[in-house]
Formats: sequence, C-alpha cells, structure tokens
Amino acid sequence: MSLQKLFGIKMKRILFVTIAYRVGERIYPTIPKLASDYIIDILCVYQMHPDFKWPGTYDMRKYFINYYGEYFNEIFYKKEDINYSNYDLIIYDDCRVNNGGGWIYEHTKCPVISCSHGNGDNMYLDNIGKVFDKLFLFGKQEVTKSYIIAAGIPSNDKLINYINTQKEHILVIINFLGNHNAPFLKSDKKYFEAINLLELQQLYNKPVVIKLKSRHNNGSVNDDQNYINSILPKNLNYKIMTDVIDDNLLIAQSEIVVGAPSTLMTKPIQLKIPTVMFHGYGQVGIFKNYPGLIELGEKNIQSALQYKITNDYIDNLIEGGSTFTSTDVFIKNIKQVI
Repeated sequence: MSLQKLFGIKMKRILFVTIAYRVGERIYPTIPKLASDYIIDILCVYQMHPDFKWPGTYDMRKYFINYYGEYFNEIFYKKEDINYSNYDLIIYDDCRVNNGGGWIYEHTKCPVISCSHGNGDNMYLDNIGKVFDKLFLFGKQEVTKSYIIAAGIPSNDKLINYINTQKEHILVIINFLGNHNAPFLKSDKKYFEAINLLELQQLYNKPVVIKLKSRHNNGSVNDDQNYINSILPKNLNYKIMTDVIDDNLLIAQSEIVVGAPSTLMTKPIQLKIPTVMFHGYGQVGIFKNYPGLIELGEKNIQSALQYKITNDYIDNLIEGGSTFTSTDVFIKNIKQVI
C-alpha cells in the first residue's frame, strides 16, 4: 500500500506508457517497487491496446493486467484522454516517435524517460528533445551521450532464481522465418541445414525448442508452424513456442542457445549458458564485441560454443547484469530524474 493511502502523504505521479509486451516486459518488474513510492498510472497503446488483435499463441496483455493491474491508480487506452500536467515523470517503454511517443512529448511539461526498443544498431539517439529527455539503455557500452543512462534489464533479474535449473533442451531463437518478408537474412531450410540440429541433438541428447517472436505482421501462427514442420528433418525431436509466460525459465532450461542476435540473447549470456549468434539474421547492436557472434557456416558452431562468458563482459553489456540487480539500478536512476 502506498504512503499516500496509509498516511495521506502527497506522492509524486508517474505515467507509465507501454506500446508492446515484448518491448515493455523488460521494465515491467520495476512497477511494484515504483508503486510503493509514487502514484502510477498506465497508458496502454498500440499492441497493448485491447483493440489490437494479438498475433501469438497467448495474449500476454491478460498476464500483464492480472499481474500488475493492482499497482495502477488509473488505466488509460487513449493518449488524448490524459491531463499530462498531472505528472512529475513519464516513463515510455520505447524510444521511437511513432505509436504516440512524439505526440506525448509535445503535450507534457515533465521529464520523459524513454527505454531501449531492443537490440539495435541505431537506438534513435536523435529523438532527444522529440520523444525523451533521458534515454535508458542496457549497459555501459551504449553510453555515448550525456543523456544516455545504463539502466540494465530489470526483467532479467529473476534469472538468479534459475541458476541451478536442470537443462532440458537446445534452444533456437528465430528472428524472421523464411516464409516472411524481412530486412535481414531469413531462417529458411538452408539456415536450419547449416545449423545441423540433428547433429546438435545427437551430441547433447536433448530435444530442440524453436522460439518464435510474436509479431503483428507475421501472419498466422499456424502458417509459421506448418512452414517449420515442412523444412525440418522428420526425425528431429522438437517443439515450437511463441508466447511464453516465463522466458527466464525457458532460457535457464537450455543446454545451449543458438540463433539470431536479439535482446532475448542477453539472458543465456547472463547465466553463462553457451550461446552462439549468427551474423546477418538480426541487428548486431549490443553484441558487436561478442566472440560468439559468427558467420553461419564460417566456423564450427561447437568451437564458438566453447567461449567462456565473463562477468566483465556481462557488466559491460547489462548494468547490474552479473549480480542480477538491474531493477535496483533502474529505480535508482528514476529517482535521480523525478
């Protein structure tokens, strides 16, 4: 319960703006702690708006409201319905002009903090003064401007609960499948043949999990599953997953992780699980110095999997990463702005 409700103490107000679950989920774990010191309202737009047709296998908006709903004073679904003069701070889970970011910035007088859209080669740095006043990115290596703050990835903190989790599968993380248009190389039949999942399965004696992204423009989940089924070896033991309630557990259960560069790849790195990413299948972004980023077919995947991940590398990648304390780092930086 808040101090205002308990003692009538006037508390500062924060508007939390969320556009997409797979973007916002990285900072959602800060909400309960923030709600103990501030009045929190939430604006749900774009993919978090109830009118948006969920593209995946489970509507993660339901989980979001069930888990975090009690911490919000008010829930808004239209940016025009809000009196922005009521707030002392706005936290935006993205850093782009679209989906209301620019409009909200124009209509508020308080500081606006934007957060990383995800792993990327250009994190919209020129949106300073257009979308945000401060930009919270993942780690020290990204701090190239005075307004950028290394704030970690709060959702990754729960990985500490799974350090000794039994390994149950080989995890393959997909960015774009071969049956879609894509700005990067696509995971098609040749891609899976180059990875040679049958060989990896025989080596580790584990089933394979294919993890897909829940994208609004990906078409049918069934089409994606049928496409994968049509190109993978018939004698491969595997299953396909899209929306996952606890992706920290999914990662922790992985013997090895291979696939496209993505923010999700920070999780196995934090747990020091052997991890290999393939150049060209996603933006390099924060993984530009990662030894496990290789050209598919350039060298043996097994050789790349031998790289020993160090705490120094983790802490440069994610603030609070090796100690699983990004939530505290994030909130400490919030309090320095509000």
